[in-house]
Amino acid sequence: MKKLLKNFWCDNDMKKISIIVPAYNAEKTIKRCLDSLIDQDYSNIEILVIDDGSSDNTYDIVEEYRKKNSNITLVHQNNQGVSVARNKGLEIATGDYVIFVDSDDSLNPGTCSLLMNVDIENIDLIIFGLNIYRSGKLLRTPHLDNNIVNLDESPENYWKLRRINLGPCNKLYKKHLIRKVFDLNLSLGEDTKFVLDYMSNVHKIRILENCLYNVFLDNENSLNRQYRENKLD
Repeated sequence: MKKLLKNFWCDNDMKKISIIVPAYNAEKTIKRCLDSLIDQDYSNIEILVIDDGSSDNTYDIVEEYRKKNSNITLVHQNNQGVSVARNKGLEIATGDYVIFVDSDDSLNPGTCSLLMNVDIENIDLIIFGLNIYRSGKLLRTPHLDNNIVNLDESPENYWKLRRINLGPCNKLYKKHLIRKVFDLNLSLGEDTKFVLDYMSNVHKIRILENCLYNVFLDNENSLNRQYRENKLD
């Protein structure tokens, strides 16, 4: 009933969010991830799951969710890596905004509504806080200060971004400002390059101290687990 009401009251003028989820052998974590997305109270979202050639039950689990949720799209591809999967998500995304969520991770309840209640029309990128968990325990919560960074005012304002995580998750992008996709010629750091390329096209960035994204470092089969661990240290 909650889902039906949410879909019924979807305002045609509401901006649409595309949530892109690359998944590889994520049968142990994908339910947690998808539950956090379908339970968002913002109605105009699409969830794009790109199965990157999983050899476990990931595809079947997502397919069961897809049958029950009309806003989930499931795409299967041969195993080509997380960047190809994310690029596929960008290719088929129909939203005005984009969020990347790894299949190990989750969004807090109300995340999408909170982000869309920011002065979104005048902001090109929103960066929000994250929680980092291992074995069910909160390891740390890297602190961010609420801020608006206008990159046109002074090059010195880039200094205000020194503490942000340069991974593609925990961010809300405007889709029309994504000029470059993930660079497939790089074997490491392609997601950081994607973020930096995007930031080179923007003028104003909003930083939120709210920890809305949850990182879980337990999945040995994560598409980029080792890289994420090194980057988050």
